[in-house]
This record gives sequence, structure tokens and C-alpha cells, in this order.
Amino acid sequence: MVQMMCERRDLWRVVAPVLLTGLLGAAQPAFATDRQAGRVPEAVLEAALPSSHDEPDASRESVHGAPDGPSDVDIESFFFEHPELFERRRVYVLREYMVAVADASKSKELRAKLYRVKDVKAFEKTLAQSGYKYQVGRQGTMASEALPLAIVVPLSKVNPGEALYVTARDGFKALFVLAAQYSPVSLDQARPAIAQFLTNTRRRDANARPGDKAAGS
Repeated sequence: MVQMMCERRDLWRVVAPVLLTGLLGAAQPAFATDRQAGRVPEAVLEAALPSSHDEPDASRESVHGAPDGPSDVDIESFFFEHPELFERRRVYVLREYMVAVADASKSKELRAKLYRVKDVKAFEKTLAQSGYKYQVGRQGTMASEALPLAIVVPLSKVNPGEALYVTARDGFKALFVLAAQYSPVSLDQARPAIAQFLTNTRRRDANARPGDKAAGS
């Protein structure tokens, strides 16, 4: 069993907004209806792999023209480079915990105790006995592609009965895995979504070239 601790502050900045906006609320596993139709919606890739560029407008797109569509090799490479979104895709039932521990050493000590428990009742009992303030956040069902990409890989290594920990200056948050089930997506099902995602990414990259502002001035 593997416990993953994400200590980097940049990961905290990625995860915190998702938790605070209640993404773990009523989310349902993606692909449910689309898999029956033999396809995968491109929107889930946009959510899982967000671009840093703005959406292109019509005037800028007309200057650069439409980008070339991705080849079969491009699509297959993307598919195999992200198995956590496709071949090893999982659907989770997650519960969020926010724990306030200002002292870094005390926070580490508490997490060490939590590592040793393997069910949610023991997890909450350990938190209650610690004497530190904590809140139980939202609980919900989420598929891999509905999570920020920064935590998809580490969460894929967490088993039911364990948690993924995200540290902060004033404590930590834990995503406790109540249940997890593999629900893979095939290359044929994912192909249309990947093709559209790569096309959109290339369009944004082309429209964000350094010469854009100079050309438009």
C-alpha cells in the first residue's frame, strides 16, 4: 500500500480551489452515457488538462488559419502517455477533511498516525483524539478526469481506506478514498475527445505566439 504526501506549495494552489468550491459535491462519474455511445466527451480532457491560454477569438484565428489536425500517432501517444485518464482510469468515492495544525512537526506527527489506520472510522477517531480542530468536508463520486491532473497520478496510488494528503502552512487537507473502482476507457472511445483536445491546444498555442501583439498593433 502506498501513501502519497504532496508537500509542494504549487500543488496546494491547484488542489485548494477545487476543494473549496465543492467539486466533491454532486459530481458523478464521467463517460457514463458517452461510453454507451462508444465515445468520450472532449470536455473532460479540457477540465483535466487545462490550457494556460485564453480561448481564441475569430479575428486572431482568421490571421493564423486553422491548425492541422492531429495524426493517429499524436492521438495514440497522448493516450498512452496518460494511462491514469484512460487505461487505468478510476472512479472514486472521496471524503474531504481539513485539519488545522499550525506546527509543522505536529502536523507531520499526526499524519504519521493517520497513515497507520485503514478505515474511515479509525481515521476520524484518530483525528478526534488528536485534539486538533478539523472539519469534515464534502463527499462525492468523481472519476479521474474530473480531478486536477496534478493529483490524478498520486491519487491513483492510494487504496480504499487510505488518504492523499495536501499540506499547507496552517495544517493539511486529506482526500480519504472510501471506494475506488477501475473503469477504463479504450483508445477508440477516447480518440474523438483526444483529437479535439489536441486541435484546440494547437489553436491556442498558435494564437498565443509572441508576434501576435506586434502584428495587431
